Amino acid sequence: MPVRSALPARRCALPRRGARTAAPCRPVGSPVGLSFRRAGPGPRADPRRFRRLDIAQRIGKPTVDHTLLSIARYASAQRWESLPDSVATQAKSVTLDALGCGLGGLDGPPAQIARKLLPASDPESTGGGVAFGSGPTGSADLAAFANTCAIRFLDFNDFYPGGHPSDMLGAMLALGARPGVTGRAFLTGVVVAYEVSMRLADATQLREKGWDQGYAIGLGSVAGLGAMLGYDEATIRDALAITAVSNIPLRNTRAGLLSMWKGAATAAAVRNATFAIQLAGEGMTGPDDPIEGRHGLWDLVTGRFTLDHFPVAEEDFRILRTSFKPWPVEYNATAAVAAAVQLREKVSLQDVEKISIGTHWSSWHEIGSDPLKWDPRTRETADHSMPYLFTRAMLDGTITEATYEPESYLDPVLRPLMQRIGVHLDDESEKAFPEHIRLAVSARTRTGETHHVLIVDPPGHWRNPLTGDQLREKFLGLVTPVLGEAEAGALAAFWLSVEEHDELVPGLVLSGASMPVVQ
Repeated sequence: MPVRSALPARRCALPRRGARTAAPCRPVGSPVGLSFRRAGPGPRADPRRFRRLDIAQRIGKPTVDHTLLSIARYASAQRWESLPDSVATQAKSVTLDALGCGLGGLDGPPAQIARKLLPASDPESTGGGVAFGSGPTGSADLAAFANTCAIRFLDFNDFYPGGHPSDMLGAMLALGARPGVTGRAFLTGVVVAYEVSMRLADATQLREKGWDQGYAIGLGSVAGLGAMLGYDEATIRDALAITAVSNIPLRNTRAGLLSMWKGAATAAAVRNATFAIQLAGEGMTGPDDPIEGRHGLWDLVTGRFTLDHFPVAEEDFRILRTSFKPWPVEYNATAAVAAAVQLREKVSLQDVEKISIGTHWSSWHEIGSDPLKWDPRTRETADHSMPYLFTRAMLDGTITEATYEPESYLDPVLRPLMQRIGVHLDDESEKAFPEHIRLAVSARTRTGETHHVLIVDPPGHWRNPLTGDQLREKFLGLVTPVLGEAEAGALAAFWLSVEEHDELVPGLVLSGASMPVVQ
């Protein structure tokens, strides 16, 4: 593993307890029209003096939420030079993929609605951020919300069992223009965000309990932002605590007839995380034991769990288990699309009497159990419908954005075809998950013939990954229609070498954001 140069010294360290302090540290001279200034001297006490440890000492009964503390310590201690080459490369890949999906999804209704709510940039404000397609705005949390709405709209961004970790990049890019955020600091934050959110998804099993994926996404976003901005352990811990008690979303978002909120739910979690890290940065404290304490997550929602240790060796990094999508579908449906493409080479859908699809529980539960999946009436239901996507892939040979035009998913000809498809739990597929994605298809024709297709680890799965060239081709396919061929190529080149840059502003400018420079 090569030796990497160290990050600059940590910024905004807390003062010693009892010391005379200045106002909170804020960088000066943002190159994107956002001004971050140190407040003038004055008698106002710095609220960060009253951290949770001080309170615990005053009442004589210190409490420690070990889960939260381990996340805060990891996020504050992580450094660029500790990242293996493969991990740094993967961080750039997930960034390129998320940015491509975000620019490709700019015209989606959720992203358009979110951008309408963005306030104008205020040079005197310390709370601004950058939104795709809008440039600087006066609200970092709303910018993060708008960015993640765009990233999620196409349902084309990455996957890890329990959610889409690149949803968190909406926040990191919103705050990426802050002074002092280098390409290396950004990538370090990306890795931290992934490692935290993925471990939380594994440990909490919230999805299986009926809760949505925003909980892990919210806490992962806080950790990544804290690492990127160089915040200390205490600040990150308070931001985590604030997020932990105020961000437990219901999975009803993904049940029944799906709405636009399906693609905006994690954007809300990312927005909350962005708000929390800003509050903590200004001195807001959070609860003692939001996970392990009374009325906390263990007590009310999950029961006890153990968070897996954070990475030391290269093979410990969860980010390397990120899967990418070759088609814009709910991830488990990639195996169904791959199977349909193979099956159509053997038999025409018109000649098939019955198709039986065997898959693992979370795939069946998410996209193959609800009767509405056989009658999709919204885009969001269509991209989460295994029978619809299988039918379309058999008819068209692929899945594209055109698959989600109303005339496509409302086509009355499809309904009887979809009724020929059954989806069931398959024991072998369930045993293989989550290490492998396995899907078994059996098709019986009207003449009595039977055809079988077995898919194990479809294209894009981390065990069958898309190549760097394929990811770049995917990015250019999404971004070229938005920015033009030359601009899309330049944008890809910037983010694939982002560790060489001392600031992210050029890459944000190339993304189409109007970024006025403050002299």
